[in-house]
Amino acid sequence: MSEHVEGRVLNDSAGAQVVAKLDERIARVVEEFQKSPIGRLVAAPDSSASLIAATISEIYWEVHCYQPLTTKAGFAMIGSVGPGERNVMRALLLHKWEEVEHVVWALDGYKALGGDQSRIGRETEFTSPGAYAVAAVWERLARTVPPLAYLGAEYLFEDLTARLTKLVNESLSKRRFPTDGMRFLVDHATEDEKHSNLLKKLIQDVVQRHPELAPQVLFAFDCFHHVYPMPLWLGSYERAQKASKAD
Repeated sequence: MSEHVEGRVLNDSAGAQVVAKLDERIARVVEEFQKSPIGRLVAAPDSSASLIAATISEIYWEVHCYQPLTTKAGFAMIGSVGPGERNVMRALLLHKWEEVEHVVWALDGYKALGGDQSRIGRETEFTSPGAYAVAAVWERLARTVPPLAYLGAEYLFEDLTARLTKLVNESLSKRRFPTDGMRFLVDHATEDEKHSNLLKKLIQDVVQRHPELAPQVLFAFDCFHHVYPMPLWLGSYERAQKASKAD
C-alpha cells in the first residue's frame, strides 16, 4: 500500500514502520489506563461522580500548569527545523498554534468542575511534581534531540488523547456533569483525531526521507511517556481522593 503526501508517494517502509511502533506503544498506554484506578473509576457505572469530577478537575489543573511550557518547547523545536523542511515546519506551526488556547479550556473545565480557585494566579506554588516533570522533559528534548524528533513526543499527546477521550466520553456522557466541565474532553475527541492523522502522515514523510531520525522519534516518545500520562494522572487521582476524604 502507499499514499500521497504533498506530492510524494510513501511506501510501507521506514516511515510506516515507525508509525506502527508508535501505535503499539499507544495501545499499551491505553491498556495501562484501563487497568488503572482512574480507568476503573470512570468505567464503573456505580462509581462516585464527585470523585470522577475531582479527578478530572485535577488533571485539568495539571494541563493548565504544564501546557504553556510544553508549548514553548514545542515551538522552539519546530523553529529549529531547517529551511529544507519548510512545508513540515508550516504544518507543525499551524497545528501547535491551534493548541495554544487549550490551556484556557483546561482552566475553564477546572473551574466548572469545582476546582480550588484560590490556586489561580499561584501556579508556580501549586504546580505538582508531575507537571514539573512533564515540562522538564519537553524542555530537555528541545535542547538535546534533533528538532523533528518532536514528532514522537507530540504523537503521544495527540493520538492518546484522541483515543482516550472517546473511551472516557462514552462513560461520562451518562452522567450529568457541567457542559463547561466536559468541553475539553468532548472537543478533543474529534480535534485530536484530525491532529493524530496529520502527525501520522508527517512522521511517515519525514522518516521516509530521513530514516536516521527513526530512533530519535521513538526516543522522544519514550522520554515523554516516562512521565506521561499515568504518573501525572495517578497523582491527580490521589489528590482528588484526599480531598474527597477530607470533605
